[in-house]
Amino acid sequence: MGRSRLARFLPRRFLAVLFVGLLLPGWLSAEPASLIRMVTGSDYPPFADKAMPGQGIATELVRMVYRERNQPTKLTITPWNRALRDLKTGRADVAFPFVPSFERHREFLFSDPLFHVQSTMFRRHDDHAFPESLEALSDVRICRPTGYALIPQLRYRLQMDEIDWVRPQTMKSCFNMLRLDRVDMVPSNRRTGWYTIDHSGMDPSLFATWPVFEEETALYLVVSRDHPEARRVVREFNQTLRQVRETEAGRALINRYRSPH
Repeated sequence: MGRSRLARFLPRRFLAVLFVGLLLPGWLSAEPASLIRMVTGSDYPPFADKAMPGQGIATELVRMVYRERNQPTKLTITPWNRALRDLKTGRADVAFPFVPSFERHREFLFSDPLFHVQSTMFRRHDDHAFPESLEALSDVRICRPTGYALIPQLRYRLQMDEIDWVRPQTMKSCFNMLRLDRVDMVPSNRRTGWYTIDHSGMDPSLFATWPVFEEETALYLVVSRDHPEARRVVREFNQTLRQVRETEAGRALINRYRSPH
């Protein structure tokens, strides 16, 4: 190949490789191989909230696991519905904390539980006009922030098309609308619900949980099934998570934000 011809060929080839590289998933980016790119949301206290020390106890726990593994991490805080998109497009390796759903299990691998929580429905304390079963609920206004999923135990017992869904951006907005009687119910786990009420300047005596619905569920770290090392990432995380739980610092972290309610 002549010199002038080679000079013309190399720039084109370089540009082609560069273009293809831009189209590759983020898993194949130039980040160091050991770097774990984490993504979480906010307004989910005490587990994930950018205003809290350490950005919430779930964030602290995940960081503790990777610190124990001597793996550097990079955290991005984004809207909840974007966090899972970042996993699927390869912009992040792990996301947390998420509740399970059938749709999510099809696309993501779940770690061992980070925290076990009690899911319930919050209502106004002075509102007693509720039926005795979830299946009988109709013509009610239920507030669920954008990006929040319903746990399967709740989703498949509600008459979804008979519910007036209200979708603000934050859980605090949901409880404020409940306080003002603009919605009838707010599904949440107990710790997040009461924490939001207690730290938003609202009177806790205005609220109550609905005893008809009490279900234990858990919060998890998730990895896209399309991630080339998905099973290894989850397996290694679980191994170290079990070790961290046995340490004094791990136990103190897990018990730090016990709900008084």
